[in-house]
Amino acid sequence: MTNNIRPADMNDFEAVRDITQTTIRAVYPNYYPEGAVEFFSAHH
Repeated sequence: MTNNIRPADMNDFEAVRDITQTTIRAVYPNYYPEGAVEFFSAHH
């Protein structure tokens, strides 16, 4: 198996955004109030 690690570029924007938003929505509510989750989601 080879590693295909590379820097993200603008072609990866949607995938990175989706991963970030999915993670915020799945994990952050366990640690932060809803207002904070909304803030993180809007700014990341």
